[in-house]
Amino acid sequence: MKSNTRLAFTGERFLPEISGNIELEHMHRYIYALAYARGKTVLDIASGEGYGTALLATEAAFVTGVDIAEDAVAHARQKYRLPNLEFRFGSSSKIPLPDATVDFVVSFETIEHHDEHEQMLVEIKRVLKPGGMAIVSSPDKAIYTDKSDYHNPFHVKELYRDEFEALFRTRFKNVVSLGQKVMFGSGIIPVGEGTQTAFTSVDLGGTTSRPGLVEAMYNLIMASDAALPAASSSFLDVGIDASETVKTWKAAVAQRDGDIQRLQGELAAHQRRLDGIIAGKDAQIAEYLYHLDRFNASGWWRLGLFLDRLIRAPLRLVGHQRSNLKAGHTGPLADLQFPIDKLSSDRDTVIVIIHEASRTGAPILAWNMAEELRKRYNVVVLLMRGGSIEQALGESAAAVVRLPDHFPTHGGGVEAVVERLVTVYSPIFVIANSVETRYFVPDFEMMGVPVVALVHEFSGLYRPIGLLSSLFEMASQIVFPARTVAEAAAKDYRSLEQRDFEILPQGPSKLPPSTYPSTSNAAAKTDVKRLWPTDSKDSLLVVGMGSIIIRKGVDFFISTAAAVHRAMPNHEIRFAWVGKCASFDQPYLEYLKEQIERSGLTDTFAFIEEVEDLKPIYDQADIFFLSSRLDPLPNVAIDSAFNGIPVVCFDRASGMAEILAETADTRELVVPYLDGGAAAQLICNLADNPARLARLSQAVRTVAEAHFNMARYVEAIDELGRNAKTVRDQVKRRCVTTHVKSQTR
Repeated sequence: MKSNTRLAFTGERFLPEISGNIELEHMHRYIYALAYARGKTVLDIASGEGYGTALLATEAAFVTGVDIAEDAVAHARQKYRLPNLEFRFGSSSKIPLPDATVDFVVSFETIEHHDEHEQMLVEIKRVLKPGGMAIVSSPDKAIYTDKSDYHNPFHVKELYRDEFEALFRTRFKNVVSLGQKVMFGSGIIPVGEGTQTAFTSVDLGGTTSRPGLVEAMYNLIMASDAALPAASSSFLDVGIDASETVKTWKAAVAQRDGDIQRLQGELAAHQRRLDGIIAGKDAQIAEYLYHLDRFNASGWWRLGLFLDRLIRAPLRLVGHQRSNLKAGHTGPLADLQFPIDKLSSDRDTVIVIIHEASRTGAPILAWNMAEELRKRYNVVVLLMRGGSIEQALGESAAAVVRLPDHFPTHGGGVEAVVERLVTVYSPIFVIANSVETRYFVPDFEMMGVPVVALVHEFSGLYRPIGLLSSLFEMASQIVFPARTVAEAAAKDYRSLEQRDFEILPQGPSKLPPSTYPSTSNAAAKTDVKRLWPTDSKDSLLVVGMGSIIIRKGVDFFISTAAAVHRAMPNHEIRFAWVGKCASFDQPYLEYLKEQIERSGLTDTFAFIEEVEDLKPIYDQADIFFLSSRLDPLPNVAIDSAFNGIPVVCFDRASGMAEILAETADTRELVVPYLDGGAAAQLICNLADNPARLARLSQAVRTVAEAHFNMARYVEAIDELGRNAKTVRDQVKRRCVTTHVKSQTR
């Protein structure tokens, strides 16, 4: 009899409702053991959810399932009710059964979860009847961990195959080793009764073969003091379409087909734009030739008029091609405003392109740059999309040109906007903040305005390779926040090897006021207070921050929190994630909430909405965990360091990890890439060692003060822009001088 209860998923324990390779592996072990359990008294050590123990009970005389998790035992008792089946609470090192009471012991994927291996075997021998048999499985460390470079945070002590086999040979007279792995191949199996099956691994060339499996993921041991029954081969045939790999391939093919369709559309748009550019360039060439003929015919005294037409007018693109469009007030410039009322005539103008006015890293950095640049320039903001800091940008800038929603970034719209910006504002240089603004870079450069491109993103997030080619090839200056970001881009774009670029970490960012803040400061304090039990000396608050998206690794943040609480259940360690979830990422947030509930973190974890003032959170945080998969140099990590909050982060995942790893005093804060187990262990160690936590607090503050300075960062960007303008002017003068000399000889 079964009930409909469900057990919470821990991140490691298999549940019947989980599909894929893990289902095949777990079910196959129990099915294999079923033949040996027939008519026997059976013990299943680490019975978990109970599905396998119940399967054994369909053939065995009586089965006892033992597990160390009380919730699992309670669940199994409720769900699987059979007269020859029971579940007990207990561990593998202290089995709650009398001596010599079972014929057959199974324990699958248990021994690697603890280091009491000898004691476990002593207990198995104790409860086995004379001549009883055991089947035990465990992952082969050479394949499961070493070859894959994956470290399961739930595993305490894994064993290599020879170690696993040797362990049993010290306790049992007869031992047989088996291997298990999910595979794809072809089966030739005898079909007559009484035949025996042998398994052979053969390469595709058909020239070599060997008995058994090659590189089995899991090792199984059959052990007994009596003679063992023949160990037969077993193949669980489920059909190739059920393969996890095939499902992944099908999803990839569907994604590829969608990408192909999208790229075909983009290619057609690019082709139309290219045709327009070619036609425009043909017209420019004709205009050059026309003015050259006039210059040759009229003499050098008309040089001034010639230079005006030769250098400036053609570079603004051919205006007469769009005169009808502008006159009719239709197309990309319709309803666009280009305000000039706040411009100072005695100041140069700089344009800053911002992809959106959201309260996130790049837009906040852009607002901070505008605040610095406005001290010496007219700052004009070209804003591609709106958001909560749009009003703050308008107050900092001399002018904001706000593009309409869904503005086409392909076709003639970008050219028209750039031409109007250059004509109205005459900028000395442009700052393209984020690769999301890349569409405007080529046209500004062709109009003779140098662009300083700030690349805040890893190139791997922009596929297919080639999307950023025009940015890296045409921008006068390229700036990366960290070496790791630059190296990733250079790997994808060989053109970067042929040009100079700068690596400049930004400074700490002030938070701009929000037009519509989602949470008040008071609410933020209240939420954090709930997470901070001040009456406990063992209290510790770990925070993460950022938009709730997959790239930020919120799922790693939660799994690390779960590992910490399993390791230190008696400590008051709380976790909080501060950030906003966009509507299109809501399904991801729902998965995260489910992960929190199933990990038992409901009372010690909270999501805090985006807030206008982070200071109350920084004041109470003890550790900042930068759990991102990829994150060039997030502002919140810089701010945490300035507040003396140790930043735990993954190696090679961010510029912050790069900077901390380069400093001896903070190197220990960087753990292997996406190794949540290592992050959990470090957080536990810091919770247990207040002196070490205090030392690292001072160390990260010292690093922050040495590396991050916003005024210095903006001054460097300004210098790059002015230098690019100087070089551009020198080239123009050199070209004009050479041309004049050639005409006056």
